[in-house]
Amino acid sequence: MIDRKSTIEDVVREYPDAVRIFMRYGIKAIVCGDPLWGTIEEEAKRQGLSDEKIDELLEELRKLEGKKFLKLEDV
Repeated sequence: MIDRKSTIEDVVREYPDAVRIFMRYGIKAIVCGDPLWGTIEEEAKRQGLSDEKIDELLEELRKLEGKKFLKLEDV
């Protein structure tokens, strides 16, 4: 389950569409072509998101769980 301690890198690798969700919250999930290091909570706090906004972000990200995505390594 995606939570505050999940790393952005792991979430982006597993759910590429998460990049768009992170961007809506002002979090750059990809830097120089690589996923950003650190946890969701660390980067969200760095960007000034409140606990309420972090919970909203997590709720959106969790909607991706269970969906199938084509990954680059599968191509």
